[in-house]
Parts: sequence; structure tokens; C-alpha cells
Amino acid sequence: LAGGDELLRLKRMKDWVDRVFTPVCKSAHETWKAAVARRKEFEAPIEEAEKILRLELGKYKAEQDKLAIEAKALALAERGSDAAREASLIVGAPKVEGVSFRKVVRFEIVDTSKLPAKFLMPDETKIGKFVRAMGKDAEIPGVRVWEEDSPVAR
Repeated sequence: LAGGDELLRLKRMKDWVDRVFTPVCKSAHETWKAAVARRKEFEAPIEEAEKILRLELGKYKAEQDKLAIEAKALALAERGSDAAREASLIVGAPKVEGVSFRKVVRFEIVDTSKLPAKFLMPDETKIGKFVRAMGKDAEIPGVRVWEEDSPVAR
């Protein structure tokens, strides 16, 4: 078959391309990995300090806001409406130019068995590994398994 001969020719061409470019790509990849690792060495202490500072600033702001609310409530209780005007001038944490706070919504998964299906993601790598190991007899609920012929050039 002419198609089979062409497939073999294309495979030889691909093998040649691999022989030429694999060493270059491998060297470039190793250089890139070394550069990324070095960058991480420099970034790690900066990111750790930033994380600690953000946490402390958040705690400080929360405490200052709490104190301001308490002072406002106390002033209202003690002196009535005149105090309300004064208390409204009480602010929380002092402002720092270039630093602001925003509300961030966070979450944690406490019971995976209660997660709705729309939040579950199948692990296709594990499914593929299982199917290749078990062959066409692999049975996984919700997964269709079949065989196909795929041409292979040697």
C-alpha cells in the first residue's frame, strides 16, 4: 500500500527531527528549570514575608475596626445624639498610601462526600491508566470503553 510506505517515510522524517532537536530542547529545558529554581530561591523569603505582613495587617485592621465600633457604641450609649456625630468621626485602622483592603471570600472543603456532582472533576489520567491496564473489559460507571485500530509504523 502506498499509504503504508508514506507512513514509514513520515516516521523516518519525524525520527530525524527528534534526533536533531531533542538535545537542543533538553538543554534549553534544563537551563529554564535551573533559572526557575534560582528565581524561586529569591522569591520564597519575599513571598513568606509578604504573607506574614498581609496576615498581620489584616489582624490589625480588624482589631482597629472593632475598637472603632465599640467606641462608637459607647459614645452613643453615654451621650446620646451629639455623641453619635462625634463617634462617626472615629475611624478604624489608619490609612497607608498605596495599601488598601478588600473583602476576599474564601472556602475550604470540609466533606467531599457532600459535594454536588457539578463541583467534582473526573481524573482522566487515572481513568486512562485504569482502562489501558484493564483493556476493553474495563468497567467504570459513567465511562464508555471501546477499541480502535490505530496504524503503527515500525
